Amino acid sequence: MSILPPFNWTTQYGDIKLEGLVIHCSIPDVSVEIISPFKGPRSGSHMPYFGLGTVDNWNIDRENKLTEHGKKNLDYALIEAYKLALLLYENRDAYYQRILEYEKNLPALITELAELKRNMAEEKKIQKRLFKEGKIKEYEYAGFLKYIKYKTDQLKFSNETYKREIFNGVMQYDENSNIEFVKKYFE
Repeated sequence: MSILPPFNWTTQYGDIKLEGLVIHCSIPDVSVEIISPFKGPRSGSHMPYFGLGTVDNWNIDRENKLTEHGKKNLDYALIEAYKLALLLYENRDAYYQRILEYEKNLPALITELAELKRNMAEEKKIQKRLFKEGKIKEYEYAGFLKYIKYKTDQLKFSNETYKREIFNGVMQYDENSNIEFVKKYFE
């Protein structure tokens, strides 16, 4: 019988029954979202292709059947999602304050990125015209295009860095689901 996500998965952690939703399962990777006793945080595992070796190290076999190794990885991922949920829940006040700080800074980052794109669009037209007229060399035009990409990527990276720093020091799989979880349980 072939098994493809999404599908439910349960395991025991001590005397606690954990329930999760498998959102991804392939030969090297598994991803699970916990749905009980908490709902939201995700965890997963990855095995680099060079480390897979034989089918004994695969999560699913050639017929898409879950292997024993895959079952162990799903158990592990679900337990890790539970531990993350518990940590987030127990420290929700501090994480909520960090989320508020991130959300306070987000509009400025979005505005700065929009302004950069707007300004660079005009400059790009000018640079392209100068290149076509032969007034600047190809490497100068290419350098300008690389600069635009660099500045845009830098701002996007700043946003992702701010988001990651909310949960600084915490093993995390998905910042967005962690943010939703903390907001849901913050009271």
